[in-house]
Amino acid sequence: MKKNLFLLLMLSCVVGSVKAQVYLTDALKPKDSYLYQDFPSKGPDVTVGRYPYKGGFEIRTGKSNILIATDKPGYAVFNLKGAYEKMTFVMGPSRQIGEDDNVIVTIKGDGSFLLDEVVSSHDAPKAFSIDVNGVDELRFDLPRGTVDVAFGELKLWKAGQTPVMPKDPMGKITVAKHKLVERIYPYFLKGRVTVIRKQRIEDDNTAESISINRVKYESGLQFTATQALLDHTEGCAYFWLQKKYDKLSFVVGPRDNQSSLASAWLTVKADGKIIYEKLVKQTDLAEQVVLDVSGVNQVSFSSIDEDQEFRGGIVFGAVDITVYPAGDTSVPEVGLANASKDKISQLPDVCKLCSNIPPYSVRGVGSYNNTYFDGASSHYTFSMGGEQFSEGFILTTGSTLFDDNINSFANFDLAGEYDWVSFTAGCLSKHRVLDDDRILVYADDRLILDTEVHPVMPNMHFELPINKCQRLRFVKPGTGAKKQTYIGIGDVLVYRGQVTDNNLFVHPRPDMPETVDLIDLTKGPYFHFVGRYLSTLTNFDFNDCFKNGSSQKEYFQMKDGSKIYKGIMLETNIPLGFEDAGIMDIVAGFFTPFGVLTGSTFLVQDGRQSSCAAFNVYNEYETCTFAVANKSVYVDEFEKTFGAGVAPPVEFKVYADTKLVGNFMVADNMQPATFTVPINKCEQLMFWLQCGDVRSGQYVIYDITLDKKPMSHPAEVVSNLKQEQVKLASKTEMKPAPKAPSGSKETKEKKEKKSRKKDAKEEEQIAWELNKRSSSREVDDFLGAVDEVWKATQEMISKSATNHRTEETYLQASDGSLYKAVSFVDDRGSKLSISGILAANAQFVAMKKNISNLGVNARVYLPNATLSLPNLGDKMIAFSRLVKTGNKAITQCNRQAEAIVAVKEMEDDLIHGLLDSALTVDGVASTDKVLLIPLAEGETVPQGASLQQIRYFNMD
Repeated sequence: MKKNLFLLLMLSCVVGSVKAQVYLTDALKPKDSYLYQDFPSKGPDVTVGRYPYKGGFEIRTGKSNILIATDKPGYAVFNLKGAYEKMTFVMGPSRQIGEDDNVIVTIKGDGSFLLDEVVSSHDAPKAFSIDVNGVDELRFDLPRGTVDVAFGELKLWKAGQTPVMPKDPMGKITVAKHKLVERIYPYFLKGRVTVIRKQRIEDDNTAESISINRVKYESGLQFTATQALLDHTEGCAYFWLQKKYDKLSFVVGPRDNQSSLASAWLTVKADGKIIYEKLVKQTDLAEQVVLDVSGVNQVSFSSIDEDQEFRGGIVFGAVDITVYPAGDTSVPEVGLANASKDKISQLPDVCKLCSNIPPYSVRGVGSYNNTYFDGASSHYTFSMGGEQFSEGFILTTGSTLFDDNINSFANFDLAGEYDWVSFTAGCLSKHRVLDDDRILVYADDRLILDTEVHPVMPNMHFELPINKCQRLRFVKPGTGAKKQTYIGIGDVLVYRGQVTDNNLFVHPRPDMPETVDLIDLTKGPYFHFVGRYLSTLTNFDFNDCFKNGSSQKEYFQMKDGSKIYKGIMLETNIPLGFEDAGIMDIVAGFFTPFGVLTGSTFLVQDGRQSSCAAFNVYNEYETCTFAVANKSVYVDEFEKTFGAGVAPPVEFKVYADTKLVGNFMVADNMQPATFTVPINKCEQLMFWLQCGDVRSGQYVIYDITLDKKPMSHPAEVVSNLKQEQVKLASKTEMKPAPKAPSGSKETKEKKEKKSRKKDAKEEEQIAWELNKRSSSREVDDFLGAVDEVWKATQEMISKSATNHRTEETYLQASDGSLYKAVSFVDDRGSKLSISGILAANAQFVAMKKNISNLGVNARVYLPNATLSLPNLGDKMIAFSRLVKTGNKAITQCNRQAEAIVAVKEMEDDLIHGLLDSALTVDGVASTDKVLLIPLAEGETVPQGASLQQIRYFNMD
């Protein structure tokens, strides 16, 4: 019995010895403190670097983001009275601030340093054991910094006791292969970073998944690097590995989205040392990365947008982040991730691309939802070459304020599964832009197709070897023009092995009887260009160029008074006239016509716009019979002013699959004529009006009939072409304006005018916006002066838009002679004061002079601004571009002001010509709102027009 009591007593002493250590916050209260809060072991946990610990306290700095403390920071002072030998604890930040924020922490015993450490906002908890033997006063201080500090598991040990280091808060996680985020959550998150995790964490930015190269990942980190104008966007995440792991792997790549060509850096650090960096681009394939993290305590992932031209932003992921202990053999191979291979390997040997393998990165001025077609419905299609496609995509290029040329592409991840690709390409129907462009196709980084696409050419079919590439890329580089052709890519198939015949894509075809009306068959041309009808200054509408015969209210009013309810109208254009372009087109480049090409399309040459209409006739018909009639004669007051004279006959052509099958001459005073041409079962039938030296009259092609019966003598059409041209021309009495002798003054003036026109056409168009300042007064002075020029010009442009038109009423005098009442009316039909229009136009001369003076003043600052650029350091390149653009903007503004004044002067000339012709008839005098003008020689009252008596006409 005594023996048992002795053993129990000894055991009690041992247990008492172990329990003798105490939590500082349980045993002592500070004798003095400031910005201090304790967390006794029986109460709530104290948070140290996101992890919970028992028994500790927190000291705050009272600062925000100022590194050097200027006011009184927090502290705590305890009386130990020499009772303890050791103190153990963990220390770290109690709140997350910025990634680079920190604080100095000191612990003193009786005035001597026991600890002097720097704690960063992104630190994981650090464990310490400090000798406090004989210490009477223990003091904790935060002398400098902004990070609040927490102390946890803070225990005091007496002499003879064996200190035990604080427990691992992640002790329940075994040292094995783990996915970070799922098992080891980031303890520090800052900036534009999202945690990819099925289970949402309160107060954290989380998402369930991210798609990279069309593969869904449900674990990892997503970074958003949205490029800012004057700063960067950053994000970071830190993980506490505690030196337990040997390898770390992850997959990095851009999120599937509409690409802006932006890029961002991903940086991985191990205990502050960079162990991996990659510039992530939106065209990248996913990459599998493996890194050595043996002996690493903490690892961080961070992103920052690339400091280049402003391109928007990029979202990318570092996903499936996994750590492996030493000896684990499941570490993946380094290289392209190719995570789609298993899925794509299950697809058929002849596979529809767009419905089975969507692109992982696309770019263009059109949104993905409006330019990608996955075959979901036969009612949701796009048209090219007059044919509907339910599977494919449209490559759209153009320009914006920040990018002069947005190219377009679509990237597909094929996982190395296919050998060939086939597709159909062509220009988008109903998109009236005359602009050549190219299609480039890449298999990985190998260019396998580079071909030019013309807007008037039929669709093209391609079959290309791709040799088991992983990335298939379709590119439209763009031309830099304001408006550009859109190119469609349809019926895309990929093949294992060689291309084989198939019927995977079937396009609907209408009923095709032996003979049929072309417009009834096709519902209209799929490509139709009449340059002057793209105007924004006139009341013309492009719909006025085509009538489908469906309504008695819609028709072509012919000059002889007849009406044509079904047909197409063609008219060539030389865009120099007042009515031929929108006011913004005139101001942006006075002689720059809409749609002028930099490429080789023959529809527009030297600023002359031919006119055409193309139809898809489905390879079924042998002949086409049609009638041609002149709707209205050539009228262009501006051209007459420059002496172009009466329009000569115009060459009218018919093409069948780009082969010339008919060539005729038409003229303004021709009689309606009917022709039949062989079209030889073509796919594309095109009517073409060739532009001459002046703009043509308007010609309607109607009664267009297709016939499956071949012509008995088709060669006669070609052999008699010249004879027919002579016959048609002989029926006309129209003569071209006389040409000046070679070397005459007139010829030289025309050459100079043509040269000026070419220079203006090729002048680069500037978009100016001043939204940032440099650190140089000289540079800012120049840029501010440019801004004044620009604003004055924009004000002039906004005031220059013409909101009136002419209105004519036919009148008869008491003696039976005929006149016209001419007025200028606004968009509501109210008559305007002619003198008021002239006075308003005169104001633009003063505005032009003001803009010129402002430009001269601005250029005074240019030399000093240029010399100051090298002093801007890393901002030099950006502001060099801005200064260069500003100088060009001044030139452009002067040119725009001159163009506006030229337009107003043309209008003044027209008005003065009317004023000189104005009369008083039957005692009724012309007024400031109504001018009585005699009819021109040969001019008659149009059929159907009302005829009023002058003496009863309202002149107000």
